[in-house]
Amino acid sequence: MPESRDVRRLRRGYEAFNRGDFATVLRNVSPDVEVRDRDEIPDPGVYRGLDAVREVFARNAAEFEDYRVDPEEFIEVGDHIVVVARQSGRGRTSGAAVAGAIVHSWHVRDGRVLGMRAFSDREQALAALGVPRQEPGPPPRGAG
Repeated sequence: MPESRDVRRLRRGYEAFNRGDFATVLRNVSPDVEVRDRDEIPDPGVYRGLDAVREVFARNAAEFEDYRVDPEEFIEVGDHIVVVARQSGRGRTSGAAVAGAIVHSWHVRDGRVLGMRAFSDREQALAALGVPRQEPGPPPRGAG
């Protein structure tokens, strides 16, 4: 199945983010966007508006070298797109490498990003959108 226009836009947005081209990232973002951190991190934030999102980008750039987010999977659920990704970077002060999974749930309507909420795993993001958890089924007959 070919990617939707919104998935292609998000993919290009991640590519631009990883190049440090934040103007391109924000090109299709609503001026009153709302971005939410993962609930389980210390002092999670809610950022409203483009200026607040720019501040988050600037803070990440100040705290990390080579910070990047590499998408691995895009899942469309109504007017949301869940992106399963790997984030990585190196602390500017500590030099410590950081890497791990992150999941973004993007609310997109008419080609514009209205919001983004971060999660620690795919199941949390999908559950927040009302998608029931899929339990793995038995292996196919004759397998194993």
